[in-house]
Amino acid sequence: MKVGDLVVSRAYQNYSEVVPAKLVLQITAKVNHALSEKNGPYLVLSDNPETWVPACSFFVVSPA
Repeated sequence: MKVGDLVVSRAYQNYSEVVPAKLVLQITAKVNHALSEKNGPYLVLSDNPETWVPACSFFVVSPA
């Protein structure tokens, strides 16, 4: 994944044609212990730019 990709949550992978995609604003490999004890990478998405989400929870539907 890279900045500018459109991603969809893996929970909606069977409905990726219907669910709106989210834009990746930032990718980081930094560990954030407040979110999880796992290592990154984490994504910052356009719909909630203040929250980091694990990259493993998303897949690319349209590359940048």
